[in-house]
Amino acid sequence: MRSPFRQRSGASVGRTLGRGAAPYDLLRRPDSACRPLILAVIKCESDFDSRAVSRKGARGLMQVMPATATGTFDVHPDQLFTPAVNIDTGTAYLGLLADRYRGRTLQVLGAYNAGPSRIDSGSRLPRETRAYIRCVGKACEHYAPLTAGNKEGAIQ
Repeated sequence: MRSPFRQRSGASVGRTLGRGAAPYDLLRRPDSACRPLILAVIKCESDFDSRAVSRKGARGLMQVMPATATGTFDVHPDQLFTPAVNIDTGTAYLGLLADRYRGRTLQVLGAYNAGPSRIDSGSRLPRETRAYIRCVGKACEHYAPLTAGNKEGAIQ
Protein backbone atom coordinates (compact mmCIF):
# COMPACT_ATOMS: atom_id res chain seq x y z
CA MET A 1 0.00 0.00 0.00
CA ARG A 2 1.49 3.37 -1.04
CA SER A 3 1.72 5.77 1.89
CA PRO A 4 -1.09 8.32 1.76
CA PHE A 5 0.78 10.36 4.37
CA ARG A 6 3.18 11.83 1.86
CA GLN A 7 2.07 15.02 0.17
CA ARG A 8 3.19 15.91 -3.36
CA SER A 9 5.95 18.03 -1.87
CA GLY A 10 7.23 15.03 0.11
CA ALA A 11 6.33 16.61 3.46
CA SER A 12 4.48 14.45 5.92
CA VAL A 13 1.08 15.32 7.33
CA GLY A 14 2.72 16.11 10.67
CA ARG A 15 5.09 18.60 9.09
CA THR A 16 2.26 20.11 7.06
CA LEU A 17 0.23 20.54 10.23
CA GLY A 18 3.26 22.05 11.93
CA ARG A 19 3.08 24.92 9.44
CA GLY A 20 -0.32 25.94 10.76
CA ALA A 21 -2.82 24.01 8.62
CA ALA A 22 -5.82 22.86 10.61
CA PRO A 23 -6.16 19.07 10.34
CA TYR A 24 -9.92 19.32 9.78
CA ASP A 25 -9.14 21.45 6.72
CA LEU A 26 -7.34 18.48 5.17
CA LEU A 27 -10.75 16.93 4.52
CA ARG A 28 -11.87 20.03 2.62
CA ARG A 29 -8.74 20.61 0.53
CA PRO A 30 -9.21 19.34 -3.03
CA ASP A 31 -5.52 18.38 -3.32
CA SER A 32 -5.42 16.43 -0.08
CA ALA A 33 -3.90 13.00 -0.53
CA CYS A 34 -5.02 12.23 3.02
CA ARG A 35 -8.77 12.78 2.62
CA PRO A 36 -9.55 9.18 1.49
CA LEU A 37 -7.40 7.81 4.31
CA ILE A 38 -9.08 9.95 6.95
CA LEU A 39 -12.52 8.94 5.68
CA ALA A 40 -11.40 5.29 5.68
CA VAL A 41 -10.19 5.52 9.28
CA ILE A 42 -13.50 7.10 10.31
CA LYS A 43 -15.45 4.36 8.48
CA CYS A 44 -13.47 1.54 10.10
CA GLU A 45 -13.24 3.11 13.56
CA SER A 46 -16.81 4.35 14.12
CA ASP A 47 -18.82 3.86 10.92
CA PHE A 48 -19.33 7.66 10.99
CA ASP A 49 -20.97 7.64 14.45
CA SER A 50 -19.73 10.78 16.23
CA ARG A 51 -21.05 9.46 19.60
CA ALA A 52 -19.29 6.07 19.34
CA VAL A 53 -17.40 4.79 22.39
CA SER A 54 -15.24 1.66 22.19
CA ARG A 55 -14.90 -1.03 24.85
CA LYS A 56 -11.55 0.53 25.76
CA GLY A 57 -12.96 4.06 25.95
CA ALA A 58 -11.93 5.56 22.60
CA ARG A 59 -14.37 8.25 21.52
CA GLY A 60 -15.93 9.82 18.48
CA LEU A 61 -15.49 9.49 14.74
CA MET A 62 -11.81 8.59 14.77
CA GLN A 63 -12.00 6.73 18.10
CA VAL A 64 -9.39 8.86 19.88
CA MET A 65 -8.37 7.70 23.34
CA PRO A 66 -9.00 10.32 26.04
CA ALA A 67 -5.44 9.95 27.38
CA THR A 68 -4.01 10.71 23.92
CA ALA A 69 -6.32 13.69 23.46
CA THR A 70 -5.46 15.15 26.87
CA GLY A 71 -1.80 14.23 27.14
CA THR A 72 -0.66 14.89 23.60
CA PHE A 73 -3.08 17.52 22.28
CA ASP A 74 -4.55 19.20 25.39
CA VAL A 75 -8.09 18.31 24.26
CA HIS A 76 -10.67 17.57 26.96
CA PRO A 77 -12.17 14.07 26.49
CA ASP A 78 -15.73 15.47 26.31
CA GLN A 79 -14.70 17.47 23.24
CA LEU A 80 -13.97 14.25 21.34
CA PHE A 81 -17.67 13.92 20.53
CA THR A 82 -17.49 17.13 18.48
CA PRO A 83 -16.73 15.95 14.92
CA ALA A 84 -14.34 18.77 13.99
CA VAL A 85 -12.35 18.39 17.23
CA ASN A 86 -12.22 14.61 16.88
CA ILE A 87 -11.06 14.78 13.26
CA ASP A 88 -8.49 17.45 14.13
CA THR A 89 -7.15 15.34 16.99
CA GLY A 90 -7.24 12.01 15.15
CA THR A 91 -5.62 13.48 12.05
CA ALA A 92 -2.92 15.21 14.09
CA TYR A 93 -2.23 11.90 15.84
CA LEU A 94 -1.97 10.13 12.48
CA GLY A 95 0.50 12.86 11.46
CA LEU A 96 2.62 12.26 14.56
CA LEU A 97 2.60 8.53 13.90
CA ALA A 98 3.45 9.13 10.23
CA ASP A 99 6.51 11.11 11.29
CA ARG A 100 7.47 8.51 13.89
CA TYR A 101 7.21 5.62 11.41
CA ARG A 102 8.49 7.60 8.41
CA GLY A 103 5.18 7.37 6.56
CA ARG A 104 5.10 3.56 6.55
CA THR A 105 1.34 3.12 6.30
CA LEU A 106 1.08 -0.36 7.82
CA GLN A 107 3.05 0.69 10.91
CA VAL A 108 1.12 3.95 11.22
CA LEU A 109 -2.26 2.23 11.04
CA GLY A 110 -1.09 -0.55 13.35
CA ALA A 111 0.08 2.01 15.91
CA TYR A 112 -3.13 4.03 15.57
CA ASN A 113 -5.19 0.93 16.28
CA ALA A 114 -3.08 -1.14 18.69
CA GLY A 115 -0.78 1.53 20.10
CA PRO A 116 2.80 2.50 19.28
CA SER A 117 4.22 0.19 21.95
CA ARG A 118 2.86 -2.83 20.03
CA ILE A 119 4.65 -1.68 16.86
CA ASP A 120 7.85 -0.76 18.71
CA SER A 121 8.02 -4.15 20.42
CA GLY A 122 8.10 -5.91 17.06
CA SER A 123 5.53 -8.44 18.26
CA ARG A 124 2.87 -9.81 15.94
CA LEU A 125 -0.14 -7.53 15.57
CA PRO A 126 -3.40 -8.77 17.05
CA ARG A 127 -5.92 -10.28 14.62
CA GLU A 128 -8.24 -7.32 15.24
CA THR A 129 -5.51 -4.87 14.18
CA ARG A 130 -4.67 -6.85 11.05
CA ALA A 131 -8.39 -6.83 10.14
CA TYR A 132 -8.50 -3.08 10.87
CA ILE A 133 -5.58 -2.41 8.49
CA ARG A 134 -7.34 -4.41 5.75
CA CYS A 135 -10.58 -2.50 6.43
CA VAL A 136 -8.82 0.86 6.11
CA GLY A 137 -7.07 -0.23 2.92
CA LYS A 138 -10.34 -1.30 1.28
CA ALA A 139 -12.20 1.79 2.46
CA CYS A 140 -9.37 4.04 1.25
CA GLU A 141 -9.62 2.45 -2.21
CA HIS A 142 -13.38 3.08 -2.10
CA TYR A 143 -13.11 6.75 -1.08
CA ALA A 144 -10.17 7.74 -3.32
CA PRO A 145 -12.18 7.96 -6.56
CA LEU A 146 -15.15 9.53 -4.76
CA THR A 147 -13.02 12.40 -3.46
CA ALA A 148 -10.67 12.86 -6.43
CA GLY A 149 -10.92 16.25 -8.11
CA ASN A 150 -13.73 17.41 -5.85
CA LYS A 151 -13.03 21.08 -5.20
CA GLU A 152 -15.54 21.37 -2.38
CA GLY A 153 -14.04 18.40 -0.57
CA ALA A 154 -17.29 16.50 -0.16
CA ILE A 155 -17.80 12.96 -1.32
CA GLN A 156 -19.43 12.94 -4.74
